[in-house]
Amino acid sequence: DAGSAEAAAGLACELRAALAGRHAACHPIADARACFGVAGAAAAGLLAKGTGIDLDPRVFVPGSAALSRLASLPALIVRRDAAPAFAIFVDRPAGTYLWDWLTDAARSVPA
Repeated sequence: DAGSAEAAAGLACELRAALAGRHAACHPIADARACFGVAGAAAAGLLAKGTGIDLDPRVFVPGSAALSRLASLPALIVRRDAAPAFAIFVDRPAGTYLWDWLTDAARSVPA
């Protein structure tokens, strides 16, 4: 909606100002990405089926983020907290594919 788009643009401006002089880029991309949340005891095991990232909580601690491949898609994987809970961002057109992959992969992950 327009309110969240304005908030994203405002946050991007604040971040650009805070990062001035550093090697960084900040752009609002909310409409370009689909976001999935994966949480629970089996979350890391599920994601491990499709990525080579070491998701061990001692290595990939809460707040960690990695650009990698998940289910053969470029993805940003973020560990939200120790619960474990992850956010996965992929290009919006790939959202249906990733949903189907996650659903299928979840069937064979022990609880």
